[in-house]
Amino acid sequence: MDLAGKTLGQFRITEAIGRGGMAAVYKAYQPSLDRYVAIKVLSAQHALTPDFSERFVREARAIAQLNHPNILPVIDFGQEDDLSYIVMKYVPAGTLKGKMGQPMELETALRLLEGIAAALDHAHSRGILHRDVKPGNVLLDENDWALLADFGLAKMVSGSSELTGSGVGIGTPAYMSPEQCQGMPVDVYTDIYALGIVLYEMVTGRLPFDADTPFAVVMKQISDPLPLPRSIRADLPEDVERIILKATAKTPQDRFETAGDLARALRAAITPDPPTTLLPNNARKKATPRLADLYTQALGYFYTEQWAKAIKTLETIVATQPNYEDGDAARRLEQSKEQVQLADLYTQAQRALSDEYSDAKKLHDSGQWQAVVGVWDHIRNLDANYPDTDGLLTQAQSKLRQERAAEAAKRQAEGRARHLSDLYRRGLTHMAADEWQQAATLFAQIETMEPDYQETSGLLERARREIASREAKAPVIHSGQGDKGRLIRFQPQRKTRNLPHGQRRKRCAMDALARRQRKLVSNAISRRLAGLRL
Repeated sequence: MDLAGKTLGQFRITEAIGRGGMAAVYKAYQPSLDRYVAIKVLSAQHALTPDFSERFVREARAIAQLNHPNILPVIDFGQEDDLSYIVMKYVPAGTLKGKMGQPMELETALRLLEGIAAALDHAHSRGILHRDVKPGNVLLDENDWALLADFGLAKMVSGSSELTGSGVGIGTPAYMSPEQCQGMPVDVYTDIYALGIVLYEMVTGRLPFDADTPFAVVMKQISDPLPLPRSIRADLPEDVERIILKATAKTPQDRFETAGDLARALRAAITPDPPTTLLPNNARKKATPRLADLYTQALGYFYTEQWAKAIKTLETIVATQPNYEDGDAARRLEQSKEQVQLADLYTQAQRALSDEYSDAKKLHDSGQWQAVVGVWDHIRNLDANYPDTDGLLTQAQSKLRQERAAEAAKRQAEGRARHLSDLYRRGLTHMAADEWQQAATLFAQIETMEPDYQETSGLLERARREIASREAKAPVIHSGQGDKGRLIRFQPQRKTRNLPHGQRRKRCAMDALARRQRKLVSNAISRRLAGLRL
């Protein structure tokens, strides 16, 4: 499932950057801090495992407590629907896996291994095992600074059992220790074995065990002796080979006690310190750490965003050697100072945000929904995670909708009342003018809209009585003795010029009768109207 374009928590996923058997890694944007992060999303199938949710939260919280320059920081974690995810610092440069394939310079291998070993010792001292140390889990920044990632991920998805359904332990077979391959309990020696395999690959350019299937690689890890590194790289010092063989011993107790012991042994084998007696007197004096050690320490502070400590250490280096590392120390010093300034600005922004929140809360409590909705929305745009903002915004929007609906209903009711009042007024006017038919029409319209409106029913009944009374008193004009009771409809007659003589005489007689009747009707109506006026 591709999550690009979707949102997890406050993080907007932009693209996929990696995928493995246990999880997928995405690049995402965090608007509240205006930065990119990496999100590792565990496969949805893990949510079906009993107690997975509790185990995930427990392990994520433990990993988030790790704070070391060589450990990729965990920024956040969460669960949404059936997805569980961990948010980490985004490192765009690549991983150690990209540097594999050919033998490394021993000094480069030493530098990288020291960083990984320091990260493992820090985690082991807090009771946290990695369980999947491999080049793909070692991120490298633009300066090749090693950052070990994915602590505890194997444990999150494995539960109480260290075996999958196929009988292969959780991990990567090429780097798994014999005891891990057999599903036995693991400890710090398991991570040291994997680190020894990584060292083997760095100095020889290849893995010690390879096969057509993962299960075949697991069987080799358990039973086959390690191919000698010097058989692949003849110029490798014997001491380095001995260190690799000790780190990858089949029996856990035969390995180094700590990852740091492995790193120190390798340093001693590659760069042995000269005897103290051969050094000049001033070199034997207890002095401040070398610039290289200070710079390593400064980088650690820099990558863990401990800006005050980074500035202090880098200032010491730059004061001693302004162009140290081709000016990189000076550049990082300026960047650290900029970060401090940004942190100050952020603090000021948060303080302003807090003030704005207080003002908005007052508007909210006083029910000024129109004003407060815009303020809550503004606060949320500035900081999507600001406490209670989403809930208060939703409440204010709901109240504003109710308020607007009430106002619309009020306006509609007022318009209806004005219309009824106008109809009623016009009806009374027609009554006063003796125009009962028009009055009845208006009162009937009012009764349809609102039957109980004022005295409409009584007035409508009166108008109808008046209409009926007047119709009853209207004169009836008869056409003759045989057509008593039938009103004559006076219609204009057609021309008689072309009619036969007999028919023409008959038509003329009828026209004369029609004219006489019209005159009688006209006179009767005039008398009736005169009587009404009186």
